Amino acid sequence: MPKHKPIRFKDPGFSKEIKERLEKFIKHYPIASSAAQVLLASIAIGGVLTLVSIAPGAFSVLARSLASKKRAKNERYRKLWQNFHRLKQSRALAYKGEINGEQVYELTAAGKTKIRRFLLDTLEISKPKIWDGKWKVVIFDIPERYRSARQALKNKLSELGFYPLQKSVWVHPFPCETEIEFLKNHFNIKPYVHILHVNEMPSGKAIYHFKDILKKSI
Repeated sequence: MPKHKPIRFKDPGFSKEIKERLEKFIKHYPIASSAAQVLLASIAIGGVLTLVSIAPGAFSVLARSLASKKRAKNERYRKLWQNFHRLKQSRALAYKGEINGEQVYELTAAGKTKIRRFLLDTLEISKPKIWDGKWKVVIFDIPERYRSARQALKNKLSELGFYPLQKSVWVHPFPCETEIEFLKNHFNIKPYVHILHVNEMPSGKAIYHFKDILKKSI
């Protein structure tokens, strides 16, 4: 199997919170079934693609578990590089030269669009070990000219497990500031969406909606 020089992806500048979420994604999902997504996640955090791993340290546990399984290791390597070449062919990545023995690539406009879609598709609300007791209330008043973005926001809030108190008032018990900020920027509706923290939830239906996940965090 041919070897290649390490590939370094230029940091696209996503927030610390988004990068931390992507690092968890990389550690959680197996390469064999999610090579394309793992590669996108690594690009988004400015990782490195080598024969051994992608994003230093990200696959340390996986690497140890596969150390004695050469076939699995080779398959993992093949899938990552296969997806890397697909991204190059689709012009999602641009070659910027060689630095310190590493070939450096950065995202093009098309690549950034692909990454944003990936971030949207993999967005999720993390469950804290202990709930802080505060409800997160997302409110919005989005102008009619942005109605497609408004509907897309509603669809995503529903997908993330939020409960609609009203058409433009959605609630969730767990921290979600980073996720809401991403959605505001992604749909270009930042001035029209706000998040509040409240100590009490008067809606019995909302409490019932979250009863199962709250049991595990109280």
